[in-house]
Parts: sequence; structure tokens; C-alpha cells
Amino acid sequence: MKVGQIRVDGQSWGCVVSASYGPEGGSGTISYSDGTSQQFTLTGTNWFGGSGDTATSSAYQNMLNNQKYEHADNVYQVVIALQTGKTSVKADLPNVATA
Repeated sequence: MKVGQIRVDGQSWGCVVSASYGPEGGSGTISYSDGTSQQFTLTGTNWFGGSGDTATSSAYQNMLNNQKYEHADNVYQVVIALQTGKTSVKADLPNVATA
């Protein structure tokens, strides 16, 4: 699974995710300025045809030897709710395998 981190707003963290050959994921930790932390689970769906909140998608894929394959690939967004009234300072993302 590939994971990219984006800050959504003061109430949540957002991550863009994509997996190969089925869903993949793991757990991570959000740390707050008061020294507390929050565990979360992050799962990415298959880029080739999974389900989820699509962050971006292509109309087709570029293949070997400049071939065009008429099938979209997708990157999904997952939103993680933060603890109310706390300031997040970092997120340790899941350590996942690469395909």
C-alpha cells in the first residue's frame, strides 16, 4: 500500500492511499501536543477497482511501449477524526509492504 499524508482541517487528518492486489493496511499513531496519543487503523483499497472515497482517478493507464489501457486507476482518501480540543503534532503512518 502506498500512503501519502495530507492535513484536512483542525478536526481530522486525511491520507491518500492505494493498494495492489486487494486491500492492505495497518495501524498508526497520532501524537498530540499535550503528550497523549491516539491509535488508528488505515486501510487502502485496490487501485484497479476498489471501493472508497476517490481522491483522484485517471481515465486510462499508460502501459509498456506507449500502449494505452482503457481502465481507470484510483487513489482514495481516508479521513481520521482527531480528539476534540487537542492539537495534533505528528502522525506515525502504518509500516506496510510494497507490491
